[in-house]
Amino acid sequence: MNLTHITIMKIIKTQVLRGPNIWSNYQNRLIQLKIDLEEIKNFSSTEINEFLFNLKEQLPNINTIEISENQKPNFLANITAHIAVAIQKISGMNVGLEQAKGTINKGIYNLVFEYELEEAGLFAAKSSVRILNALLNNHEFSVEEDIDVLKSIKRRNGIGPSTLSIIVEAEKRGIPWRRL
Repeated sequence: MNLTHITIMKIIKTQVLRGPNIWSNYQNRLIQLKIDLEEIKNFSSTEINEFLFNLKEQLPNINTIEISENQKPNFLANITAHIAVAIQKISGMNVGLEQAKGTINKGIYNLVFEYELEEAGLFAAKSSVRILNALLNNHEFSVEEDIDVLKSIKRRNGIGPSTLSIIVEAEKRGIPWRRL
């Protein structure tokens, strides 16, 4: 299959969740993406030339996700969420939750993943889709550049250690907080 110069996946909608939500009872900081797999929705991973090899080469820690060689396209939705979390973790952010669920429309998926800093989560959402499209098109890209941007966001907007200890204690006691 030749995927050269096509958009494999596009973001239909991005939403920031800042409180109780349908995705998690305990995680209040989530990014929700609705994506369209477009042309790739009918193919399995074995039909995408060198995709899995290139993915693991660019992001070695992606090995933690279970990827079988003959999964249907929903694996792309799962991988997109996983990439968004992985690049945030590499950048020093404490995130973990990721999910992908299909919709009633073929090729349309809802993804959700955790963020520590809202700006970083939004950047990771766009970056994960861009990384996946580049991999599927065999285009050159630099994950390191995106990680550097995320590190910069963390330095600029991150919470210092003393404030963080207050926030951790507030969360333990169920006290809501919001950064102004």
